[in-house]
Amino acid sequence: MHRYGVELDSYRAEQARERVQNVIQGNALEAHCPVESISLLYENCPYGAELGRDRSQRMEQIFLTHTYRWLTPAGVPMLVIPAERLRECSGILAAQFREARVYRLSESVCVRYKQVA
Repeated sequence: MHRYGVELDSYRAEQARERVQNVIQGNALEAHCPVESISLLYENCPYGAELGRDRSQRMEQIFLTHTYRWLTPAGVPMLVIPAERLRECSGILAAQFREARVYRLSESVCVRYKQVA
C-alpha cells in the first residue's frame, strides 16, 4: 500500500511527513494524478473561499471536481466539510458514486465548524 499527501501549509506538510512518507507541500488543485489510481481519497480542503469568474463555486466543490476522477471504480471519497456545504457537492457525489453516507464529527473543533465526513 502506498500513501500520498498534498498539504498547502508548510508546517502541516512537515507534520504529515511523520506519518506519510510521500507528502508534497503545495496546492492540491495544481497536483496531477493518474485517473483511477487511488482507492481512498481523503480531502479536507480550505473552507470559505470561492473561485471562478462569478465566485459561484465553493472550494469543497472545486476540490471534489478536480480529484474524484483519481479514484478507482470501487474507490472511496472521504470529504471533511462543513455540513452546510454538502449541498454543493451532492451533484457530483450522486452522479459519480453508488452510495453515500454522512457522519457528523464530534471532536470539539469539528463541532465548532459543523463538520461532517
